[in-house]
Amino acid sequence: MKCKLIVLILVITGLLQFVYAQEKNSWVILSENQSGNRRAPGLIYASSTNEIILFCGARRRVSNELYPYNILSYQIDNKKWMNDIPDGFKKISVKEGTIENIKFNTPYFTMKDVEGNNQLNPEQLPIYNQYAYAPWNHKIYFIATNHFISYDLKTKKFEQILTGNDPLEPQQGFRSSYAWGSMCADQLNEEVVLFCGKYDTQRGDLGTWVYSTKNNKWTNLNLAVQPPVRAMSPMTFLDSANKIYLFGGSRLDLTYNDTWVYDCTTRTWSEKTAEKSPKPRFAHGFHALPGTKDLILIGGSTVRSSTSYCATMTEVLPFEMWVYHTDKNTWEMLETQNEPVQSPLDTMVSTLIGQNRLMVVSRVLANGKIPDKTFLCEVDTNKIDKKGTVEKSVKGGIFDIREKTFDPNYYKVE
Repeated sequence: MKCKLIVLILVITGLLQFVYAQEKNSWVILSENQSGNRRAPGLIYASSTNEIILFCGARRRVSNELYPYNILSYQIDNKKWMNDIPDGFKKISVKEGTIENIKFNTPYFTMKDVEGNNQLNPEQLPIYNQYAYAPWNHKIYFIATNHFISYDLKTKKFEQILTGNDPLEPQQGFRSSYAWGSMCADQLNEEVVLFCGKYDTQRGDLGTWVYSTKNNKWTNLNLAVQPPVRAMSPMTFLDSANKIYLFGGSRLDLTYNDTWVYDCTTRTWSEKTAEKSPKPRFAHGFHALPGTKDLILIGGSTVRSSTSYCATMTEVLPFEMWVYHTDKNTWEMLETQNEPVQSPLDTMVSTLIGQNRLMVVSRVLANGKIPDKTFLCEVDTNKIDKKGTVEKSVKGGIFDIREKTFDPNYYKVE
């Protein structure tokens, strides 16, 4: 028995070494066409349960096209996304690949299918960066069509959370709902911080709210100092400082490259824009390296100026990877190769695994189809691209603005 156990451990260790046997800062493709065509899903690494979870994302039901389940878990040993279906689900049991078309009694938001299974209608689930993983209670919190939802990784159940002082009024569909916001887990206070996004207020967003998982209570902080209104600006928690960092974001007519810090001890914001920073961007990936003072930024998009008919008003920036040294307030560009490709319509769907491995799930239109790919990269912050740092960095605290018909001065020029 002991010999079999030793052999099993060696096999697993060998598989993991095979998966991760790659040059640092070089991206490798782990899988293709496994996660399904889903727009703006969430991706997290659950350290408490050692799982990689891809969840939700809007999917249109086109004729009889089949999709995987809403919740997928990545099997690192065999490089596969598996349907993370709870035990006891009626008529749904396929563990790998697509499942039969799941029917719902409504095309709008609902938490039950026609069989009574506890799951969400996938047509209404773009969640952008409006999600956070809470390692203290093994739950994912997210906002979909203004519904505040938790997903328990232990029980594999969704639950709508109502507190009586909720920041949003639930809607039936996502098109009229709060969108492009950002959430982050405050591990010091066991709270979820919600900021930015599109919403009908005097500011144009929600401002800063915090949700206490211990007291089941939302609080509007009503801060006098906080970042200007923006969208698609991810936040990340730095455990060595008990602070949450935010970089960049879009105001729809312009894109920022400022840096802001939320102090979890005082629940206050302060700006900490560096003298030199990456170019303005939004919809990027932003992750803190545990036990360090460094943050990693990858990808991103910017605004696009065009007078063409039905032109796309955003464009993806050339893929770059940057490290932000929070103790020095400086940015450096990292060497990288075999980079993922980002869709101009999506956020950078990414997560940090363990200490320094980044995973990205991308989908880009190709030959009339939108295949998905899963990438992995082991990050080495010592591999600095000195030339790129000089040539690609710009002054911090600036913004890129849409020109031509988006600029009122355009109409004043004779």
